[in-house]
Amino acid sequence: MSMKNHSRVILAFAQPSKHSRSRGLRAPARTAFIITMILAAANVTALEIDAEGTFGNLGFVDDREVSDADLGSASYLWDARLALSGAVLDGFRLTGAYERDSVLRDTLTMTLGYSGQIMSVSAGPFLGFLPDSDNPYLLKPGLSAQLRAELWETGFLSLETDVTLDPQLSTSSTDFRQFRITPRAGIYLPNIITSLEFDRSTLFYTDGTDTTIDRRSEYALANEIFQKAIPYRILLRFAYRSQLKRFADGTKHALGAALFTPGVTYAPSETVTLRAQLENGIYVFGREELVGEIESDRYFFRATMGMTIQLP
Repeated sequence: MSMKNHSRVILAFAQPSKHSRSRGLRAPARTAFIITMILAAANVTALEIDAEGTFGNLGFVDDREVSDADLGSASYLWDARLALSGAVLDGFRLTGAYERDSVLRDTLTMTLGYSGQIMSVSAGPFLGFLPDSDNPYLLKPGLSAQLRAELWETGFLSLETDVTLDPQLSTSSTDFRQFRITPRAGIYLPNIITSLEFDRSTLFYTDGTDTTIDRRSEYALANEIFQKAIPYRILLRFAYRSQLKRFADGTKHALGAALFTPGVTYAPSETVTLRAQLENGIYVFGREELVGEIESDRYFFRATMGMTIQLP
């Protein structure tokens, strides 16, 4: 399984923006407790805990303003995800996950999945937390679904999506909706898995009058190198990312980034897996109102560390 396909939990130390500071510190502990209680009530077995942390300066912070004219390299962002899963029936697993994403903000999912030799599928409710410190308890329900098909031992196709069910934004009060879709296609070669990946995440937010949009799109070629009986796996990933922030007055700040990401997965035992990767901004440039903006003296990056623990 590649790094991108792992259920991930992100534990990171960073400096949240002023809009997310109070909520960002409480939400992981609160949602982790909720997930644990649900899994305990379901009497799951073979519990798996996944944790991963991401920290870097590639992207736009929550409280970016129209007057900001740089690419934001001096500001740091963090992403976080906590996922617990366990077997509930023969072939079925129940998974609960909390995620803090720099575009989608806070989300909580609970999915029931089935894995077969050819097809794996899971689905369940998806809850988005309002990205506003003045009203942190408003939730928007949605649907989370994942589908993966093995292609006769030659490759795979997969699709993951999280979407708010109500597609309309309120015209009289604060409201938001979230959308993410991630299709992948991979080929199994001797000692290497090569895959093409696309990811789009979008947040629409309104105060009842004006709407802002945060969007991230990414196209990637990923190569995972491995060898039997060797506890290491190497990731070499090449990607192009486009990120947009459209303000309420229609101003658009956007950037493009050519990325190279090396990574390693190490399994010191059958129950523990460690992961690390470093996303390097080879060339980062401004778009829309930021056209011509290039911070050549700055290093853009996102560093990730994580681990998976299997409990009996």
